[in-house]
Amino acid sequence: MKTIQLGFILILCVVAFFGCCRDTDPEPSGFSLTMVAEYDSEPLVFLEPIKYGDDNIVLSTSNFYMDQPRLVKSDGTEIILSTIEYVDFSDVNVDIENANKGITFDFSNVEKGDYTHIRFGVGVNPVDNGNDWTDYSSDHVLSKSGHYWSAWNSFIFVKMEGRYDIDKDNSFSLPFLFHSGQDQNYAAVELPIELNIGEGTTGLRLGLEHKTLFEINNGLFDIPSNPTNHEPDLPGIIMIKDNMNAAWSVK
Repeated sequence: MKTIQLGFILILCVVAFFGCCRDTDPEPSGFSLTMVAEYDSEPLVFLEPIKYGDDNIVLSTSNFYMDQPRLVKSDGTEIILSTIEYVDFSDVNVDIENANKGITFDFSNVEKGDYTHIRFGVGVNPVDNGNDWTDYSSDHVLSKSGHYWSAWNSFIFVKMEGRYDIDKDNSFSLPFLFHSGQDQNYAAVELPIELNIGEGTTGLRLGLEHKTLFEINNGLFDIPSNPTNHEPDLPGIIMIKDNMNAAWSVK
């Protein structure tokens, strides 16, 4: 009789234990993060003229590494979505329809709950930036040879390229570029959000205001005087890093 009673008690303990586990273990769900490129609060379409002070420019390239995107709970707990992603608007923003759609990253098994912030880096964190592009398999986002600069011993964090209508005749004859890299130009982004992840897939939409990236000394960067920005310590590169957090918004 005692043996039966002990066995029954043991079964109850096991059931209670696993019942507690089901109550306390976080439940996963889906989360999608969409990023859109903008200029002067409008969808950015590449190779279409946009105002730059009193002049016009066209942008043809905008890409960057999004490092360690993560969601943050009210208690400060971070839920890491990915180690690193590559965001390239260049082949997406070819017309207004696709510019509005943006680029979406889908993440599965994200813990359900309420989140107050999203954080990510624009660039490659110092640990990974100590590696070479050849250290990665061909399907890894850091395996792009065109996004590593051996002279810097660094990945290229951000690329923005375009042409300036310096002759004011719609010829856009002056090419310009901004290529950033090295650890000191890694930009940390943190945005407040009101996000509840429940059943199904929950989405968040972020906008990158490119005009903000060009702001310096209460005006716009002097592109005609400095069209080539391909050294880590140049004012145009430091400008992009300093403006990066302010350039993002929740849509």
